[in-house]
Amino acid sequence: MKNRPLTQHWYAQAAINFVVCLLVLLGGLWFFGHDGKMATYAALVLACATSQWLLSRQ
Repeated sequence: MKNRPLTQHWYAQAAINFVVCLLVLLGGLWFFGHDGKMATYAALVLACATSQWLLSRQ
């Protein structure tokens, strides 16, 4: 049996995704000067999906 990494738990994945999304939102706020730009939300979806994909790889 393979050893699974600790990030397989749902709460660890949720915490990592939260931090990734928070960094993207703060980056969008810094770059655009205000919240609400569609580019920030598109980057948020892409970053969250990518981090979840990387976490779920075995």
